Amino acid sequence: MSVLDIVIWLGFLFWTVRLIRRNRKNYMDFPVFFWESLAVYHFLLSAIAVYYVSAKGGDSIGYWNLTADTSNSAESWMEHWGYSTFFVQWLNYIPSKLLGLHYFTGCMMYSFLGLVGFFCWADLIYPFYQKIKSVNPFLAGMLMLSFFLPSLHFWNGLVGKEALLWFLVFLSVRMAKKGRLTFSFLLVFLAAWTRPVAGVLLLFFLISSLVFSEKLGLRWRIGVIFFGIVALLLGLGILKYITHLEEISWDAIQQFREGQYTFLDRFEAGSRISVEEMSLMEAVFTSAFRPFPGEINSFWGWMSGIENLIFLAISLGMIGLLFVKKEAKRQMVLSVILLGLALVYFLSIALSVNVLGIMIRLKTLAMPILIYLGFYGWDLIYRKFVMNKLT
Repeated sequence: MSVLDIVIWLGFLFWTVRLIRRNRKNYMDFPVFFWESLAVYHFLLSAIAVYYVSAKGGDSIGYWNLTADTSNSAESWMEHWGYSTFFVQWLNYIPSKLLGLHYFTGCMMYSFLGLVGFFCWADLIYPFYQKIKSVNPFLAGMLMLSFFLPSLHFWNGLVGKEALLWFLVFLSVRMAKKGRLTFSFLLVFLAAWTRPVAGVLLLFFLISSLVFSEKLGLRWRIGVIFFGIVALLLGLGILKYITHLEEISWDAIQQFREGQYTFLDRFEAGSRISVEEMSLMEAVFTSAFRPFPGEINSFWGWMSGIENLIFLAISLGMIGLLFVKKEAKRQMVLSVILLGLALVYFLSIALSVNVLGIMIRLKTLAMPILIYLGFYGWDLIYRKFVMNKLT
């Protein structure tokens, strides 16, 4: 540890306090001490994650030491430039190699990005929270507690792709909401460069949101559609390039899948699962909601299993989407799009990973989608079957 490490810690503490104070003023309806609790809990889980990775090992240390992927034999900063793992190592070159910052400081930097992502998520969910708070305080309280699911903070508090993507995705959506589209789409590109599937799906969501926006006129809609088609084609091109697919077809995806499974089998992971023997729906369900308690016989495995049961209970509320009123067509369309994107993302995990431990980490990016849709559905169920009877 150096003096520079301590100075950087104090700097991030200062900015965290500033963000908390600003958000307390701008989001008065949120529970008292929500922002403080979220920040303290996030950094606490980050510290636990650092301890876990330091004891058990993991890619996070390699990302910081620039050894996660050395196939490009990079020496200088720009020689590290590339996509996916290379991109993360390129980002880490200056703080890690040149400044010599400690790995813990690196995790604090990424953890701060993760916290900003949580604050952006809270901003996006705020109108829905205001809507249900007066009608169903219990459901509103459960919505707030969902921000404290452990795995979301654990994996978004370490050096690596998860915290970076968490930050890029939520900040991009928030910037689009504010009308800062140029900055938003730049963040989308960075997300695609970090994990192509996430970037392409994020781009599709933003384009869809703009097309169905009530604020856009016909000319703007046509322009957005044209831009969206071009951008999506470019995104698919990046996806094909980064994944080394010869073509975008089911046969090519199957070959990619077999290669990924074979690569992971070399590590003989204890939580390996036979995804190749499952149907597509079973594989999607597995990547989204497993392991259940007892499937991974360790403390962390049991904790993850309990969390997955809670996550499943929240997600079951999506049944309530059947009760969306006809006049809320835009909300229904966007809900279907969100659900479709989440399913595609979970499918991408199932087609590339056959280890439950890795699935737990990868799926965190899509969990907020099902959390929102689940609570939205539970609210609809409550309004239809409880409030109607009361009135």
